[in-house]
Amino acid sequence: MKKILLAAGLASLIGFSACDDVNIYNLEGHQGAFILNQGAGNGSISYYNYERETCQQDIYTDIGPGATTIAIHKPSNFPKGIAYVAVPSANSIERIDLERRTNAGSLDEFTNPKDILLAGESKLYVAHGDSSVSLYDLAANQVVKTYELTPGAQKAHLLR
Repeated sequence: MKKILLAAGLASLIGFSACDDVNIYNLEGHQGAFILNQGAGNGSISYYNYERETCQQDIYTDIGPGATTIAIHKPSNFPKGIAYVAVPSANSIERIDLERRTNAGSLDEFTNPKDILLAGESKLYVAHGDSSVSLYDLAANQVVKTYELTPGAQKAHLLR
């Protein structure tokens, strides 16, 4: 009798705890991290899922050599977002559709883009080399303004 009660209690515990399980195969994009892999040749992007504790290596592999930084933008027409990747050797910012894992074009208005920073829904700051930063309007697809900096500037951070 004790074995039957123990088995019934265990079965009900498992049944009730399963009601709160998270479906890890349908998580939102914020449940993981996109990782820029730099290499001697072309770069790539991998994805780490926090819930599964797994990493999908090289989900996108066609990034030019010398890629330096990545920023993710989530406009409504791209469910998983667009990755913006600075590629100084190509003087461009590559755009990658993270849903389809395909190239979504590039922004070629930059000289030696080293770092990028998204601000709000439609602004992208691009650091060139070590002496200027451009403000790029993603909605208008154009550089709005370029700011000259003291030579040697290294990294930008957005304060909220």
